[in-house]
Amino acid sequence: MAHDATPVPRDSTGRIELHDVGVTLDRTVALDQVNVHVAPGAWLGIIGANGAGKSTLLRAVARLVAYSGTVRIDGRDTRSMGRREFAQTVAYVSQDPQFPAQMRAIDYVALGRTPHHGYFGTESARDRDRSAELLRDIGLEHLSLRALDSLSGGELQRLVLARALAQEAPILLLDEATSALDLGRRVDVLELVDALRIDRRLTVISTLHDLTLAAQFAEQVLLLAGGRAVAEGPPSAVMTEETLNRYFEASVEILRSRDNNIVVVPRRREGMGNYD
Repeated sequence: MAHDATPVPRDSTGRIELHDVGVTLDRTVALDQVNVHVAPGAWLGIIGANGAGKSTLLRAVARLVAYSGTVRIDGRDTRSMGRREFAQTVAYVSQDPQFPAQMRAIDYVALGRTPHHGYFGTESARDRDRSAELLRDIGLEHLSLRALDSLSGGELQRLVLARALAQEAPILLLDEATSALDLGRRVDVLELVDALRIDRRLTVISTLHDLTLAAQFAEQVLLLAGGRAVAEGPPSAVMTEETLNRYFEASVEILRSRDNNIVVVPRRREGMGNYD
């Protein structure tokens, strides 16, 4: 898991700073003056109940929704970046990526190389080599010529990650990137993200519904409620029983696994016992 991994040097690129970031959608405030700093190579997990603003915050960082305030990368306002430069800096994986049915896996990954194409937009030998290398990294080299509609959900999820990594951007944004997978596959994909984060010195920001996985993979956690940042810091500081019970309107218990990872266990409400 992220907390036991080799520390990522913090002198690399990929520092993100959000200053008073706000978003209004259909006259409703979806985000309200959110401030957070993420160090280069760190993993920020964004948690919160449904409608808290998690995906909206990620989309603001990805410049997919209009926002107030400022988003800076390595001290630079992202609004000053051209589209190509921004695509070389930030890679975004949405909740519902599209898969052209008959496209081959290798060609899908190669789409991520578009920001690096020259003036005439042609694929280079380096682009092809990079796509093949990424397929090896995610363990799908043997499926490179297979059509997307012949792949499993777990294979497609890894392929989406490879396409994002093909951008060679120092920042990776993941919006519930594992929500459609079963638990084992979710852990596999997050382990892969963590390994690549360390190997390639990536800064990762992800939204996560699974609080246990958020605590185990993210070094830094941001808790949103009603579009506001209500807690931020290491998982042990943010993910307490009192805080989670309050903002998720649930009853949970915090346990520690044998390797000292946080485990969030939901408890049944009083009076909702078994009916034997």
